[in-house]
Amino acid sequence: MGPVQTPPLTALAKLFETARLAGTARWWCLPAGLDLFRPGEPAAELHLLRAGRLGAFRIEGGDEPRFLGVVRPGEPAGEMSLITGAVHSGRLTALRDSEVVSL
Repeated sequence: MGPVQTPPLTALAKLFETARLAGTARWWCLPAGLDLFRPGEPAAELHLLRAGRLGAFRIEGGDEPRFLGVVRPGEPAGEMSLITGAVHSGRLTALRDSEVVSL
């Protein structure tokens, strides 16, 4: 049996790895049920999910939150608000204990 092969890093993963090595990224845990961000909060960081699952929800008026989808490991979160300079329009909640890298 040969050595274990690791998949090549995506461009986004390389960016986070470079930032981590430079000391500008932080790796942290988000317990299940807690929010990564909520509507109206400013976008100050780009996040990459390392492990776990995040759920995206839209809250409109006094209605119940509407489920939009899942963020899976290796996917970014919060990038659109960061790029546009707008506040977050939705809520991102940990569906299970998750590991996040933020920069």
